[in-house]
Amino acid sequence: MNFFKRYCLAAVFMLCTANLLATEWLTDFEKAKSESIRTGRPVFILFTQSDFSSACIRMSRAVFETRKFLEYADKKLVLMKADYPAAANAVTADEKKQNDELRMKYNITSYPTVLLLDCNGKVYVDFVKEEGDAEKYRRKLAEVMDFDAPKGYSNYVDGFVKKYKAPAPVRKEEKKAVKKAEQNIPKAETSGNAAEKKSNAPEKENKFVKTAGPALIPLDPEKDIVIPKKTEKAASDTKSAASNGKKDTSPSKDK
Repeated sequence: MNFFKRYCLAAVFMLCTANLLATEWLTDFEKAKSESIRTGRPVFILFTQSDFSSACIRMSRAVFETRKFLEYADKKLVLMKADYPAAANAVTADEKKQNDELRMKYNITSYPTVLLLDCNGKVYVDFVKEEGDAEKYRRKLAEVMDFDAPKGYSNYVDGFVKKYKAPAPVRKEEKKAVKKAEQNIPKAETSGNAAEKKSNAPEKENKFVKTAGPALIPLDPEKDIVIPKKTEKAASDTKSAASNGKKDTSPSKDK
């Protein structure tokens, strides 16, 4: 009887642990942010290649899949996993699209990478940058791999988590307003630049026509009409004729 009770308790414990392991990691980014708003905890987002990266597999087995880590996260974190597996059917099409967008948004170049985000998706801690670069971060992970060690992963992460202060969540209406304002900025700048360019544009230069004959004034930039220009000699003859009471309208030819 005692054996049967122990067996049942062990089975229940294993089922609860398995369920905990299976359900604690969220895969929907919006749900993770909503949970962060509800709990006031940072989002612990893991970028991983779960089925072929040896570093990701080793780190998951040593830390992220352990019951103690999940117990710690249950009190301090909102867990979110962005997976980039080799198997095409390992994630849904929506998850793949979301994860690709997250990878580009947060400039993820190595795996595993962990970020702590606030409820608005803003980076609170980038562990790679904290260590200096990806190689130093991998060495740090190797040092803190033992979760239960005095300087293990729990203390490594908890040092940042303790300093976290949840910001006020940005409402959807505010996000839409900000997005709309950002979309209008390029258009306003473009029209402003065009007006400035037009106002600063140099005036069209007048072109001169060279011909053998009476001197010509510049082309009219609007009508392109060539207007003959009297020479000094023609002007003098016209003035003399006018003084003698004669009207001379045709310019004299140069010899």
